[in-house]
Amino acid sequence: PDNVLIMITNILKPNVKDWLEKVKEDFTFNIYVWEQNDLSRIIREKKGHFINQFPQLFSTGEPVEMYHIKMGEFYFGIDELEEVELRAFNCDDVEEAKEKIKEFIAFIKANDINIK
Repeated sequence: PDNVLIMITNILKPNVKDWLEKVKEDFTFNIYVWEQNDLSRIIREKKGHFINQFPQLFSTGEPVEMYHIKMGEFYFGIDELEEVELRAFNCDDVEEAKEKIKEFIAFIKANDINIK
């Protein structure tokens, strides 16, 4: 192979990192190591790409519960995508705001959306 990627869901101890650096010279291929912090960063930065390529990874298999974030302003978010919020305004109460959010999501599902 030309490249080898080692992915671990933990962090390597310094002696293991030193050993890997030393043995890299013994091989004709490149050795890359992605530790827990690297994997978390890549997932965070590339989440949109992963969702498009592997939608089943982001499916909970259960209805996703939205929750009300701020009283009176009707912001909603979900734990699965903490970086995104939906906002409903000009509503008399939270139930009306929830219905507006559901309408918005249905509209997005039914249309090809081009974000400018």
